[in-house]
Amino acid sequence: MARTPQELAERTTRAAIYIRVSSEEQVREGYSLDAQEERLRAYVLSQGWTLAGVYRDEGFSGKNLSRAALQQMIADAKSGLFEAVLVWKLDRLSRRQLDVLHLIEDVFIPAKVGFRSATEAFDTTTPAGMAMVGMLAVFAQLERAQLIERVQLALGRRIDQRQWNGPAPYGYVIGKDGKLTPHPREAECVRRMFLEAVEGYGLRQIARRMTEGGAPAPVRSGRWYAGTIAKFLRNRTYLGEQPVRGEYLPNAHPALVSHAMFLQAQAAIEQRKTGARPRRGKSPYLLSGLLVCEECGRPMHAHRHRNRKRIFTYYYCDTARTTFQRCGAGYLRVEKLDELVTRMFLAGQFIREETTEESALSEAALSEVRARISRLVVAVEEGAVTVAEAKARLARLRSDAEALEVRIGASTRRAQTAQGMAMLGRLPELWTKASLAEKQAILRETVSRIEIPPSGIPRIYAFT
Repeated sequence: MARTPQELAERTTRAAIYIRVSSEEQVREGYSLDAQEERLRAYVLSQGWTLAGVYRDEGFSGKNLSRAALQQMIADAKSGLFEAVLVWKLDRLSRRQLDVLHLIEDVFIPAKVGFRSATEAFDTTTPAGMAMVGMLAVFAQLERAQLIERVQLALGRRIDQRQWNGPAPYGYVIGKDGKLTPHPREAECVRRMFLEAVEGYGLRQIARRMTEGGAPAPVRSGRWYAGTIAKFLRNRTYLGEQPVRGEYLPNAHPALVSHAMFLQAQAAIEQRKTGARPRRGKSPYLLSGLLVCEECGRPMHAHRHRNRKRIFTYYYCDTARTTFQRCGAGYLRVEKLDELVTRMFLAGQFIREETTEESALSEAALSEVRARISRLVVAVEEGAVTVAEAKARLARLRSDAEALEVRIGASTRRAQTAQGMAMLGRLPELWTKASLAEKQAILRETVSRIEIPPSGIPRIYAFT
């Protein structure tokens, strides 16, 4: 509620103190924040004012007004809880000229709230004072713009020299030249997790093995988590690339894994999401990595259950395991489903999936990527594109080409394997003589997935 000049004269001015710090060091130590408050409290006392409140924003930049304490102070000013706002310096309120003028003209003046700085002499109630505020705000904004320019120039120099900005990622340390160099033990852990992903281990399995193996974890708990493994397996820094504004500069530092290993790990992760994931050949269950619940689309795994006398093993989907509710066909005995799938597979009761179309699409995409690489080389020769710009784009195109080559190779191999089995006609004979690992290999090379509908009767999808 607005107050008349007579009412203001009859009472002591109530003043609000606003203080802000931006750096994490200041927030952690608390020195600058407390120093501002101590001096501003003394200023309030020297003016004979009454302290109406202290508004503290810890760790906030002055580039915008999205600060909790500032927004609360604005609301309190409009509610008439004080008649003056006191800051140590103008840039504590904001470093942007428009924001400062907005607060003074659109918030403080309509609410009949004066604005003071303890170190900069001006009075917002006079035209000259308002002009002074505008000039100080301009210089605050200029200082911030010059700071940003200096930081960007320094950042540009570091990028040109392939120096790393920020803390070193897991697996590396920052050398004296500012570049990343492999950390002896952590780098080996990175290579190990990529290798295990390619071998068919899941994210949780890799995390458990890393924890049990005593691998140094990137968190204080000392434990590895599936989310951490997933993040690391997608990190192109381990290819020797440096992220810069959404692009990746190649050959910025030593790579920890090859492009082939990186792409194989991505393919293994994606295959596990669909249930048709490669296995490492050590599972005691015949259908591991192939079963998919038709109802929810999640993989089905084998789990052991014990009662007082026996141990029973069932296949059921991840949804049932995590929600403890029935999903799809529910619990299926491992022995019975293995026997049923084997009988159907040997009898040729499966749905054929055409791999030739997939291969043709991949080959067409590969041809387009190779054409784009050729056009990029020509553009560099003609001077239409700089070498620096071309390097990042060329690295991305080469990565795409390698991924397509891996996909085409896998598709061709599966087609040849399935056609070879069909021509030989010796699958039943080979099956009876094969070990569990060999049977698993035959299924992985010829079967893309096995869907289990609520009826429990499997549908086998084989490559042709």
